[in-house]
Amino acid sequence: MSEDGHDFHRWVDPAGRAAPHGVHTVTTSEADRAAIAQWLNVPSVLALSAELAIERVGAGEASASGTIKAEVELICGVSLDPFIQAFTIPVTAIFRRTPTHPQPKPDSISSAPEVDIDAEEPREWTQSGIDVGALVVEEISLALPDFPRKPGAELPAGLTDPADEPPPNPFAVLKGLTGKS
Repeated sequence: MSEDGHDFHRWVDPAGRAAPHGVHTVTTSEADRAAIAQWLNVPSVLALSAELAIERVGAGEASASGTIKAEVELICGVSLDPFIQAFTIPVTAIFRRTPTHPQPKPDSISSAPEVDIDAEEPREWTQSGIDVGALVVEEISLALPDFPRKPGAELPAGLTDPADEPPPNPFAVLKGLTGKS
């Protein structure tokens, strides 16, 4: 596996001679989907594709926006039954070239640029271009539920959901110790 954890890459060069402005389709083979399923730690990825509009924003920036569609087999956390969940994920990302010349460091704190902590960090635009494959896989990983639940799955009768029970009182044990020597 690569350093980012997955081996699914689709490179697009927004600065090439025939700069690929317009909609790009990202498709996956059966082998790609099997590798992605292993990386996501799910039983299988049945379908995965994306339609992304790539656009040059400036000399060193490009944007990608569009929709990712996927069908992923998950295991229900309640019944342990496998089920298939469909995803339609809107995605927008900015890619920025890494400067070839190091930027001068500010002399003082007052000249430091302001940082917007709510803004998404731009993705890297390398010599190979922008990696829309990595964007697709990472967005799918973020869309997966933490606790998959098959529609209609319920706990067996007699069992209660731990979230419905109040937490135990940490002082209840101490109450029983009063009066004992």
